[in-house]
Amino acid sequence: MKEQNAPAPGGAEKEDTAEGSLKRALQGIRIVTGKELLAKEFPPTEYLAQGLIASGTTLLCGDPKVGKSLVALQLALCITEGSILFGNYESQIRGKVLYFCLEDGQKRLNKRMKELDVEDEWADNLLIVNKAPRLGQGFEDVLESILTDDPDIMLVIIDPLVQIRPISGGNSPYREDYAAIQSVRTILEAHGVSGLIVHHLRKEHGTGETSPLARISGTQGLAGAADHIFIMAGVRGKKAATLHRISRDDDELAIGLEREGVLWNLAGDAVSVTLSPALRPVYDCVATSEKPIGPTEIARIIGKSKGTVGEQCKTLMKGGVFDEFDGKYALAS
Repeated sequence: MKEQNAPAPGGAEKEDTAEGSLKRALQGIRIVTGKELLAKEFPPTEYLAQGLIASGTTLLCGDPKVGKSLVALQLALCITEGSILFGNYESQIRGKVLYFCLEDGQKRLNKRMKELDVEDEWADNLLIVNKAPRLGQGFEDVLESILTDDPDIMLVIIDPLVQIRPISGGNSPYREDYAAIQSVRTILEAHGVSGLIVHHLRKEHGTGETSPLARISGTQGLAGAADHIFIMAGVRGKKAATLHRISRDDDELAIGLEREGVLWNLAGDAVSVTLSPALRPVYDCVATSEKPIGPTEIARIIGKSKGTVGEQCKTLMKGGVFDEFDGKYALAS
């Protein structure tokens, strides 16, 4: 006689599969109460460059040939031999630096290191790689292996991102960009190592965009995955630039830089200017304008009074962030 109320064929297996999937999904997930979190004590944030670049994964973006790679190399020397970044910022971290220098050959890097007077005593702390596979094609394994073999590495520099960025697979551009930074960041965090990833800005400003983040080549997924973003704005061939910081850990900041030979330093009498919520719209408007712009036009765009905008422009000019041209303003250059 046929057994009554027999389960549908495959029903039990489906239940087992669903239960197994749930168990796998819950592995590693732990709920923490607000009280438990408040009771935790965390060590203070360490800085690759005190007061300027916190530990974590940093995205440094700028126009081609504006001097990004020199900034990266100066930061590397700050970590390896204790030099002072821009003549003003000392590092709290000392150790080795793994430098994926993927555009400049050894001849050019050799020349720059000699011009920067890299000391032989500390030169072994700079580990240079001139060729690497792309993400998804072996880069993660290479990075993991090197960091595992050498626990003295404190900073990884990737210059530039485009050399390891995966070829688009037809998925969401935002997801692909986010995953490119996040895959590197995950490995770095697992080893307690910071990262500096060098990237390009768009050649032209986005129509109607006022945020400097809109100038980053690609989608906002790149900025979204990084801990800190630095926008380096300047004019190719000129010995001046502005460095604008947007960070998870610190206030927004803009500093003026001037170049002496291959060495970037804080601009002569420039002081750093914290980009408060009040100054931010003015800075963003000038930073994304293709030509010098006056207080009247800025006020119209951001919806503030001309008098207020004029005073804010003067504050940013005194800080070395803006230059003035017949009553109009542009980023210092």
